Amino acid sequence: MVVNHSDGADSDTFNVSKISEVTFFEVEDPEQGGVTISGSVGAYTYVDLGLPSGTKWATYNMGTNTPLEKGDYYAWGETETKKSFINAAYKYWDADKGAYTKYVSGTSTNPAILDASDDAATANWGAAWCMPTLAQWEELTKNVKFKKVEDFNETGVSGWLGTATNGNTIFFPQTSYSKSSTPESATKNYLYYWTSNSSTTKNATAFGNAGYWAETSMLRSMGLCIRPVVAAAKNLKPTVTDSKGIYDYVDLGLESGAMWATKNIGASSLSGEGTMFFAWGEVKPKTKYAHDYSDYKYFQGTSITKYSDKGDAVLLPEDDAAAANTGVLRMPTKEEFQELSEGCTWSQEEGGIAGVDGPVLVGVSKTNGAIIVFPYVGSVTDGELDKEGSSGYYWTSTNIKEGIGANAYAANVLRRFLRVNSQAKFTGMAVRGVLAK
Repeated sequence: MVVNHSDGADSDTFNVSKISEVTFFEVEDPEQGGVTISGSVGAYTYVDLGLPSGTKWATYNMGTNTPLEKGDYYAWGETETKKSFINAAYKYWDADKGAYTKYVSGTSTNPAILDASDDAATANWGAAWCMPTLAQWEELTKNVKFKKVEDFNETGVSGWLGTATNGNTIFFPQTSYSKSSTPESATKNYLYYWTSNSSTTKNATAFGNAGYWAETSMLRSMGLCIRPVVAAAKNLKPTVTDSKGIYDYVDLGLESGAMWATKNIGASSLSGEGTMFFAWGEVKPKTKYAHDYSDYKYFQGTSITKYSDKGDAVLLPEDDAAAANTGVLRMPTKEEFQELSEGCTWSQEEGGIAGVDGPVLVGVSKTNGAIIVFPYVGSVTDGELDKEGSSGYYWTSTNIKEGIGANAYAANVLRRFLRVNSQAKFTGMAVRGVLAK
């Protein structure tokens, strides 16, 4: 099969005997309200402005879902919006001592950075998001060309429109700030956002534009808007909720309560290095994985001898590669992989996420923002590793009882999604465990 590209790029040729299905999907709308959308992490969209650090900026402020609205106001270091922005109502203010109770070591020469627990973006949008640092604001305004607009896209909204060298755009509406219960009225003259940096023992660093972009120092109790960022892929950290024995796992807030291992069975790192490959229902790796089933444990003559069309629907513990090799994990069912697929927003990240070279598929929980990573480890047939670096195949524990039972369900990891489909049981595939219940 030959696939010709509409952009004139070289055609791709595929051996149809190795294709189980062809999936078509819609590309997200590249614009929202006149600004570029490059992708999403969790439920929130970002724009890639081609910045040297790789930082991606949210397309709108916290507390809204459109680039045109101001959103909510937050005191620095607080994770919930409110109406009163005075010291007496500030989380880290001690009225008796007349002093702040946290980040008191921050000075202009040694500024503190907010802990993740006090970062409003992380607390509300998930682990992949954070408030931008002063350095990230400076990088943005030095590498993107901004211009003042009084009536953006004929919406009546004033603000600053930025255009990057890659042609992508970002818009910051006039936000002002709040000293009490009402934002300042001079919205056409002021635009201020919090950074995650302190400034002095009493103040924190804001970044804004009152004619030009610059940092400024403001009382921490004041209410400012927040524009979150996604850190460069190399700085993203897959979430570890806890561990059982030597196996780390992540709670993605899934309805079933399934806790997913953070690495493949046998892998020494997130890159998948050391991943063990198994035929379905076998618990020891091997080298060949013959397509004619000649080395498959449960095949004799022309028949599947166990887990056939009359066999069990799910692998028994003794035939579960995760259970046999860890003692604390088991292979996920078809339904658990489908829940994982639907419960996360998926994107391909490149450039060394958490130290991993090359691309990986990153899932961000739609419920709690926790992060899980699947490397493109490929699969093994007839002793050859295929598609490593471009796709990955992960077994479920669920049998397919149609025909003679020669196939089982597996999860196919591709560029933008994780999809469950049918695969031949002889194939050598990776296994990602879930906690045994």
